[in-house]
Amino acid sequence: KKSKMAKKGKAAEPEPEEEMVMEGEGHFVYSKTCYYKGGWKICKPEEEEDPKAKKKAPKKGKEPAVVKELFVDFGKTLVRKSNVEHIVVHNPSPLACAYRIEGKSLPKSITMVDRGREMILNPNETKKHEIAFAPTIEETINDSIKLVVVDNRFEDCEIKVKGISYDEKLTFENIPNDDSEVPLPDTLKISDCPINAPCERKITLENNSSDQHFKYSFEVSNERVQVVPEFGHLHASKSVDVVITYTTPEPTTINEQINLKYQQIEYTNLDYDSDDSENENDPILPEWDSRHKSIKWVQVEEKPEVPVEEPEVKGKGKGKGKGKGKPEPVEEPVVSNEPPKLVSKRIETVDPEPACKIHDEVSENSLKIKGSAAFSEYEFKLVDDEDTDESYNKETLTYNLEFANTNLFTTREIEAVLRNTSSTVPLTYKITEIDSEDAFSISTTSGTISPNQETTLQIDYNPQTVGTHDQQYVLTIENVNEDSHPATQTLSVSGRATCPLVHFELVSDKSFAENERDPSLGNLPPNTRVLVLDTCGIQTKATKRFYVLNPTHSGYKFMWRRIGKAVHNIECPLMRGIIESGKKTEMTFNFISEQLNVVEQLFEFVIPEHNLVVPFLIVGRPSEPRVYLDTPRINFKTSRVGSVSKETLRIINRESLPFSYKLEQSVFDKGVLKISPSSGTIGANGAVDLSAVFRPLKEKLHNYQVNIKVNRRTVPLTLNVKGEGFVVHARADHQLTDPSQVKDIEDAFVMSSSSNEVSFGEIQVNNKSTREIILYNDGAFNYDYQVILPKPTKYIKRCPFEVSQLNGTVHAHHQEKIKFVYKPRKEMDFGDYRVLVKVTNGPTYSYMFSGAASLPQVSFSFVEHNFGYVPLRSKVSIPLVITNNDSQETHAYDVDVPESSPSSFEIIGSSTVLSPFQSAVSLFTGPPKKGSKKNTKGNIGNIECIFTPDTVKPFVLHFYVTINGLQKKRITLKGRGCEPSLKTLVPPKPPHAVNFGAVYVKKSSTKMATIKNTTPIAVPIYFSDDMISQFQSNFIFFDPCPTKKIPLMLETQQELPISITFKPKARINSFEMPLSVVCEGREKKIVQVSGAAQGIECKLSSLSLPFGLVTQNTENTLKLQLENHGDLPVHFRIPNAASLGEFKIRPTKGTVAASQSEKFTVTFRPKALNKASKKKLDIVIRDYDTLSCILQGTCVSKPDAASKLTFASNVREVSQPQEVTINNDSDTTWDLKGQIDNPSFRIVGESNNFTVAPKSKGTIKIEFAPIETKEQKATLFIALPGGKALVYDLEGAVSEPNIPTIQESFSAKTLHYTKLDVTNWLVDQQQRFNVSIDFPKDQIAETKGASFIDVPANTTKAYKLGVKSYKSSSNVEGTVTFTNARTKEYIKYKLVFSISEPETEQSLQINGVVRQTSSTTVVLRNPLKEEVTMNLSVEGDNLSSDIQQALKFPDTIVVPPSTELPLDIEFTPLIEQENMISATLVAVNEKLGKFPYKLSLRASAAAPESQLHFQTPLGSDQEQLISFRSAFDGACDYAIEVDDPSIFSLVDEKMKSIKAPAANALIEVPIRFEPTQMTRYKSEIRFVSNTGGVYQFVLQGVGIAPTPLGPFEFGANQTLQLPFKNVSTAKEDFEIHVDHPDVFQTKPADAFNANAKAKSQIAVTFKPTDPKMHIHSKLTVVQKSSDSRRWVYYLLGNAAASASSG
Repeated sequence: KKSKMAKKGKAAEPEPEEEMVMEGEGHFVYSKTCYYKGGWKICKPEEEEDPKAKKKAPKKGKEPAVVKELFVDFGKTLVRKSNVEHIVVHNPSPLACAYRIEGKSLPKSITMVDRGREMILNPNETKKHEIAFAPTIEETINDSIKLVVVDNRFEDCEIKVKGISYDEKLTFENIPNDDSEVPLPDTLKISDCPINAPCERKITLENNSSDQHFKYSFEVSNERVQVVPEFGHLHASKSVDVVITYTTPEPTTINEQINLKYQQIEYTNLDYDSDDSENENDPILPEWDSRHKSIKWVQVEEKPEVPVEEPEVKGKGKGKGKGKGKPEPVEEPVVSNEPPKLVSKRIETVDPEPACKIHDEVSENSLKIKGSAAFSEYEFKLVDDEDTDESYNKETLTYNLEFANTNLFTTREIEAVLRNTSSTVPLTYKITEIDSEDAFSISTTSGTISPNQETTLQIDYNPQTVGTHDQQYVLTIENVNEDSHPATQTLSVSGRATCPLVHFELVSDKSFAENERDPSLGNLPPNTRVLVLDTCGIQTKATKRFYVLNPTHSGYKFMWRRIGKAVHNIECPLMRGIIESGKKTEMTFNFISEQLNVVEQLFEFVIPEHNLVVPFLIVGRPSEPRVYLDTPRINFKTSRVGSVSKETLRIINRESLPFSYKLEQSVFDKGVLKISPSSGTIGANGAVDLSAVFRPLKEKLHNYQVNIKVNRRTVPLTLNVKGEGFVVHARADHQLTDPSQVKDIEDAFVMSSSSNEVSFGEIQVNNKSTREIILYNDGAFNYDYQVILPKPTKYIKRCPFEVSQLNGTVHAHHQEKIKFVYKPRKEMDFGDYRVLVKVTNGPTYSYMFSGAASLPQVSFSFVEHNFGYVPLRSKVSIPLVITNNDSQETHAYDVDVPESSPSSFEIIGSSTVLSPFQSAVSLFTGPPKKGSKKNTKGNIGNIECIFTPDTVKPFVLHFYVTINGLQKKRITLKGRGCEPSLKTLVPPKPPHAVNFGAVYVKKSSTKMATIKNTTPIAVPIYFSDDMISQFQSNFIFFDPCPTKKIPLMLETQQELPISITFKPKARINSFEMPLSVVCEGREKKIVQVSGAAQGIECKLSSLSLPFGLVTQNTENTLKLQLENHGDLPVHFRIPNAASLGEFKIRPTKGTVAASQSEKFTVTFRPKALNKASKKKLDIVIRDYDTLSCILQGTCVSKPDAASKLTFASNVREVSQPQEVTINNDSDTTWDLKGQIDNPSFRIVGESNNFTVAPKSKGTIKIEFAPIETKEQKATLFIALPGGKALVYDLEGAVSEPNIPTIQESFSAKTLHYTKLDVTNWLVDQQQRFNVSIDFPKDQIAETKGASFIDVPANTTKAYKLGVKSYKSSSNVEGTVTFTNARTKEYIKYKLVFSISEPETEQSLQINGVVRQTSSTTVVLRNPLKEEVTMNLSVEGDNLSSDIQQALKFPDTIVVPPSTELPLDIEFTPLIEQENMISATLVAVNEKLGKFPYKLSLRASAAAPESQLHFQTPLGSDQEQLISFRSAFDGACDYAIEVDDPSIFSLVDEKMKSIKAPAANALIEVPIRFEPTQMTRYKSEIRFVSNTGGVYQFVLQGVGIAPTPLGPFEFGANQTLQLPFKNVSTAKEDFEIHVDHPDVFQTKPADAFNANAKAKSQIAVTFKPTDPKMHIHSKLTVVQKSSDSRRWVYYLLGNAAASASSG
């Protein structure tokens, strides 16, 4: 069976074009009149002889091919790079054409190899011409080239050439371009970026500099873009590959930018490669970028692994998915006493950057990334095939294809079209075979389809064995959104093979019968096999052989039978025979060509015993041999008579047979034209070169037409040869051009025949003398000439004179002048200088030139003088002496100083005349004034050239001395103004400060300062007298100390160290003064001197401290103050602090700042009764005298207690204070002090001291603050004046500590942390507390916290406690106790928690499609050590029953212990839900509480179920059955909606709805298609239910022309009623046409009208004119409004037949 593609037949061959098409590749810009991209057309009609390109109007129906403007646009090209474009020229015509490309004005950067060369374009030949743009500098190109068609200037075509070059150090190269359009500069186009997969592209970053290295770095605009390497070094003339990766999780338009920044670097400390002798001086440049990393292993503390839930995203399709659930909080590790465990950790670090100096200048460049990232979209459909049964299973996504019964060794095909419907992303597919069968094959197994393109997949069934065959192909599509397109499609194919009677191993050439065969020869019998025998040329034999196979179980006879007139040159040697069972027989057909025309012979292959006849068409098709010349003409143009010109041409043979050839040379002139070899053989697929030699003998035009005969070719090859002979008619003269040098008229013209000597005479330097040579052309042809100068010699290295032109053309009957100008620049004398003037193809003229030049004998004392460095405003001078050494004549000179000369120079002199041997000293100031007269006498005066610089810069003056007005002598004066410059070397950094700091009186300090003379000349320096006096008044002295009277000369680059000594004799406040030197009258600061002279002065606030009477075992404290009244801080210490006995003092050492004081605390605590203590306190001060103070005190016994005070308090809390009253009966004020010997009791107030006024009472308050849980006792002692005292006994009862309550709330299943403050009440000792946590286990599932806590002395530290509950609860109580294990003291907290419902475990989104199952996955967590059972349900506000039924999950599930169990949730909606619906999936367990999961649900409309295709003629209808199964879980009603009921209607017009009686019920509805026009229709039918959803079907129909009816058989005079229907939707008029109206009569007769959709009848009566009449006829009904609508009825009238009822 023939394939579908073969059925369509070979496309008709296009008509041969008559144009020469020139196509341009590259960046071409065309005008709007160019109707196709990439080329232009120049029309070229066929001509018999000289083909010329002429414009021709395009044929009607074709688009115009005229191009107004053509461009070759190179765009932007980097300097030192090359950009190559091409111009392609094609000639589709059967004749050759000559052309050339001209471009005289193109710059050097544009090169074109074929420019200016004439080229031949053979028939159907294409040539490509390369044009390159290689700029070396930055420039803009805007030029043109010209394409010239030879012998037809009207077809000249101008092509604009444009380009811009630019220079960039770092550039992006090798940028891939996914787009077929012209690439944009520095733009990376990505058109096939997949979703959720990295898309990589590699580019090159190139350093275009040959000597500069750069550091580069990339910055990206979006985190989706990654660049590797991110940074690095790029060496000169090197490049680096850069990988750019783009990743996106969703479809998007790519519009990113990568910024490149780079800076020049210079390497330091480079190594040199000493092993390579050739490169031992080349440094080794280090390679470095972000990919150069080092790996090292370090020891770190092992951290316990805490499981963290990663965020999960929605998966595609079924299976385990991921959600967006929050991660579990990380639990704080429990503090342990065990030492931490060390583990090895691998760390990667970028290698350090090599040592280099980075320049400040930053350059930038950028690379744009454009494109799109999208899912692949496709459409897959099967091509309708009447021999194949097709069905599609939507659930399994399987196409079931069953081939019709197929004979062995034959092939059936079916085609499927896979179309990429995306406009941006390519489609990649792969086909895999399952259960492979040899009987089936597929055209391709993988590939990529461009956007908006398609590919055809062809499955062939070629059975080799009888039986049934099955095969499955799985089509996999990459990068698709499975919500809209399935990723796989399955093609299940099957077929059954049968055994034929005979099999021909032959491919029939059906294309000949369908496209090439002459229709006038008649139609071929059905199933005719065509065998074409092709021959090359005439008298050539062609043979075709093939086998005939007998696959049956028995042999049979066969025979070949000719049909029709026999063709004698087509024969079959084996006309009859026997083919045994299972054997093959070879058949042969021969054809001998006699003429160039196609002949046919029809044969029949006959098997008589089986009554089988197979028709064969044997075709003999001769063709002209493909032998031709590579050029149809040779044009030698003009050639000089007697000269020889050669050209080469080629005879080309494109056939697989050799051919002989022979030239007809009778047309040649003897000796003028010769072509060899004149005969020979051209090998198969070969060529022969012929040499054509043209040697004209006369001055005339030659034109030859040469015929080349080729055997077996009916027409000879034709070659046209042209050429013209010519003779050069030339003569030459020479003359003088200066009339003053002509003495006689005969000397003005000197003929070349009489003299060849040309003399310039003797002239002075810079003077000019001119001669001319005149060439005459007396002939009719132009000729070229060339001036040939002699080669350089030892004495004359270059030509002493100038030539106006070295070559040129003398036109016919014209003359040409060649000028020779002698203008010497120096003294010289030459002669016999031979110059040749050569005429091309003509005579050569020889001339001997001579001449001389001399200089005036004047000398100068100097021509260039450099004054060197001169200080500003200083004046220097030098004389200029000019001497005339000539004894024969005087020489006048002028001094010319330009007006723009620097004012720092002064030239004094004047113009004068020098007598022989006279010297002149020029004194000329500036340019001469207008009206001044020259001094004609030789005056000698005071001469000098003066230089007085006024700024710091170099000065140059060029002035000229002109001798005799001809010779100029340039005098150059140079000088540089400089300003004295001194540089401070020590101290090195500004502001160059010398700071002595604070120097003690009578001590000295010396600092050094060093200066350097950076002036290019030596300068004197000194210190001013005022500055020396100012410094000496502050005790500062210098060495050396130059003065104005005795300065110091400092040579250039000399360094001078200066010693600066500060030796104060008294205290001096801080000072700061500049130290400057005087140089060339200007004062220059060198350093800034600062310092101060300081002393020490200290005293004590008291020389004695009396403590008075102090009770035994109590203490009294007094203050002593050390005051520093000096300028410097003082350092003190107390060496005898340990030997003061009962006296204690602090601090014992320290520092007191200037103008500050230090307070000492002195405590007296006696132990021995009635003992007076006295000690001397010594305070030693560094660099000062020792200060002393006397300490005195007396110890007395403790008196009896007056009363007892009792206190009660909780530990570490303060009790209520109690008052003690003191009665002062005296007349003096009492200053008293209370003393307590237990720190748990204290006097309220800032101090223990208090005052009681005379004759009054005073009170103090005592409070109890215990720090331990035990009873406390103490004594209060108050010493009274007069030796009395008050004593109280103090007792305190201590209770357990209070327990504070803390209330907090948190959510279940989260780890909640709270902070508890732990205070260490001890002021001098750290405490460790053990931690005890007590909570009910059924309410608090987990607690986290350290087992102990260490708290430093007198501080508070927070303890972090973590608790977690699985269930919600309103009130959970517990305690936390912190206990000191040694003292048993403790701190206790009561905690009350309110635990709310848990937060959402996961948030999941399901985007479903109606009647399709989507799924997601939730994770059920069981942290217990036992398995649990969870009950599942769904909750939500206003949650419809459809959504509840659409969600599928188990009611209960068992979760193993310590497991995270994934659970699939399926969503199969029936109703479309455009808006997102929120629901909550709840898992409940008695021990673990609730686990809520938030669901976001959306249901999209389903795609159409299927398509129904209708095709029926106008006037008839077609019915098909629509069927589907109701997916609703129960009975429901479906309303039926049809978009276009006038075309597609229900068969039961009363049916408005249909009922589905139960779940999965099959619903079938018949529908009718009745077209009203011959066109395509597309409509939809929908079945809508509130509970079952919407089912949509696409209806496609084609209305075709009405089918002819009949034949209707009539008897004589019989009338039949022909049915007719108006298919239009409006009333229409119709006409009736009958082929034989006199025999067949109609009613209505000619016309009628019919209402819309109305049926009617046409009465036809047969009226025979002959009783034996038997006639065929046709009746046509035509709709007037549309002539294309015709109804045809075939009529058969048989007068002899009996009439039957119609």
